[in-house]
Amino acid sequence: MAREIHTPIEFSRFSLTHTTLVSDLDSSASGVVFAFTERSGGVSSAPYDSLNLALHVEDSSEHALKNREILLDDLGLSGYIAKKRLLVPSQIHSDKIVEICEVPREQDYQALLDGADGIICTIPGYATLLMYADCVPVVIVGEGAFAVVHSGWKGTLAHISKKALLRL
Repeated sequence: MAREIHTPIEFSRFSLTHTTLVSDLDSSASGVVFAFTERSGGVSSAPYDSLNLALHVEDSSEHALKNREILLDDLGLSGYIAKKRLLVPSQIHSDKIVEICEVPREQDYQALLDGADGIICTIPGYATLLMYADCVPVVIVGEGAFAVVHSGWKGTLAHISKKALLRL
């Protein structure tokens, strides 16, 4: 007979203007809060209406960047783009993970642009943005650190989530 070996986590949900904020009830211990966006409330036109956050589609980059600002404002993180505190990888359906363990340098931002499907962050005051369609979002929280993984079928077969967990 199988036994349950984990403790269920209670989650709280808050609906902000354009975002569903999800966190465990003890997020103060980890300092990590994660959120899922909705499509409404942005500036993009059809077929990307309206809160498109992606720069890799045919929507204008100005619209996507404005939508990112709307999202960050909604989360109380105004100015994160200008301060370079929003970490957004070019997702490439891989098992590549970028680690941010100190204030990011240009080579760290370049590594994100070159492509990755996971971010490990061990410094406070940074936000990550990954996008998921039919892929699996994985959030791993440790003491003073977190990992966010975009696990498509290729990354899943390459054990990207396990790799992030072991590196965290």
